[in-house]
Amino acid sequence: MKNTLPLFIMILSLSMINCNSKQGCTDSKALNYDTKAKKDDGSCIQRNYTLQPQVITNLDAILKESSGLLNTDNLIWSFGDSGNKNEIYSIDTTNGNIISTVTLSGVSNIDFEDIAQDSLYIYVGDFGNNNGNRQNLVIYKIPKQSNWNITNTISPQAIQFNYPDQTNFTNNANTDFDCEAMITQKGNIYIFTKDHSDQHTRLYKLPINPGNHTAELISTFNTQGLITGASIADDGSKIALTGFNPITDTAFVWVLNNFNNDQFFSGNNKLINIGSRTAVGQVEGVCFSTNNMLYISNEQKYTVPAKLWKLDISTVK
Repeated sequence: MKNTLPLFIMILSLSMINCNSKQGCTDSKALNYDTKAKKDDGSCIQRNYTLQPQVITNLDAILKESSGLLNTDNLIWSFGDSGNKNEIYSIDTTNGNIISTVTLSGVSNIDFEDIAQDSLYIYVGDFGNNNGNRQNLVIYKIPKQSNWNITNTISPQAIQFNYPDQTNFTNNANTDFDCEAMITQKGNIYIFTKDHSDQHTRLYKLPINPGNHTAELISTFNTQGLITGASIADDGSKIALTGFNPITDTAFVWVLNNFNNDQFFSGNNKLINIGSRTAVGQVEGVCFSTNNMLYISNEQKYTVPAKLWKLDISTVK
């Protein structure tokens, strides 16, 4: 009779390994929490949250189409999108007035859509592409200043890019190659598309170096709406995505956390409903004030003027 003990031990060991490495939803608050899962696979189905943002102030008339927000050096920055000037503005958060203006010399505001930063630079994304026909997508790189509280002019560097999976550039209002959201992390730029056809978003990565680049597709996520802005917390632990659902006409914020490296959709993703667009306008800008507090801005829409809001996300676990 053959000795089957080694085979038995091998099978037992493999079973233990598989058990210890079982993947699934590890979030106890999710609807599909798996008590046996040892590693989160990004499959968690979260209950939706409903939170009411609080108005801080109306924004200056020059920001009636506020399209992005940035919190840096104790200043909040915003700008207008397509058809507005090639300028960004710091805002007095108590009354919405403009504190200072920075002009981006030598460029046109084709469709400025979001703004991000790292320790040395600010990045302005001119990549709005409502009809999917643009072939001049660019992110402008601006050195941070020692004193932002002045009006000045800066010549930015250009980070030009294209999508590796776009081959058709004819006009298409149902395009998946529109974009209004951007963050930076660990020496890279990440952009989140606004997919009109299926209300998903695709995450792409770009280097921060000026030049011509082909974006790298990382992953796709069903956002249940159109993404209009992005921000990452200072400690890198959370990402906020703003957007709206064109069918229900409601605005929302996604909070992404517990992700692995730049697999931003791999952790626990929470959807926060923040109201109808008739109540909060078209929310387009977002930035973190603290890890649990967001600033949000909307562009003027319906009867809602452009406003600066705050949203407490401390209860979103």
